[in-house]
Amino acid sequence: MNCNAQQDRPNLPAAKACTPLRDLPHAKDVAERLVAELTRAETLLRQAIAPPVGHEWWSQGKDRFNWYLGDPIRSTEGGFSLHIRKAPQPGQTDKERTSDPTQISVELRLFAPACEYRDGRKRMHARHHGDDRFEAMVSVNSGPQWAFQYTRHLVEREPFVYAGTVEELCTVAAARVNAGLTRALEAVSRCSRRDAPVAT
Repeated sequence: MNCNAQQDRPNLPAAKACTPLRDLPHAKDVAERLVAELTRAETLLRQAIAPPVGHEWWSQGKDRFNWYLGDPIRSTEGGFSLHIRKAPQPGQTDKERTSDPTQISVELRLFAPACEYRDGRKRMHARHHGDDRFEAMVSVNSGPQWAFQYTRHLVEREPFVYAGTVEELCTVAAARVNAGLTRALEAVSRCSRRDAPVAT
């Protein structure tokens, strides 16, 4: 927010008063809080969602919070993602795995609330276009993971979750993913029965 913008555009509604720079949290403190919140969310989601048989959790590993210049704030600006995927089989190529019609793919992309902070003498924004809630975008798909070949099992507003706390976000997101997994498993079962060889 430009604290001087309201003075230049008097016809706009009164803007929310800017917090003085000296009162904003420091970048280091925001980064530590962000990592703690997302780590807590990851733990809760892994406890609440069981991958289907033959599938596994996957994330970016130890650098998942600081892959961009070692900065957790910038590294998670576009969300922090957790995945469930079919476990790779020995000797299986990436193309074979991606084309597997019996696989299920889950993504949970988590967003922490937007906030202002200070970095030296600069006023900075974390998630400049976000709001003050935790958010998640979730998807559950089955079938080959090529464009237009998979089936989506979360529809309409189900993929979008908003909450005031990490715990509430994870509770709602996990419930929707688990519902989607039930649908996905039913779809995979139908596919397997359809493709099974007919006994003669």
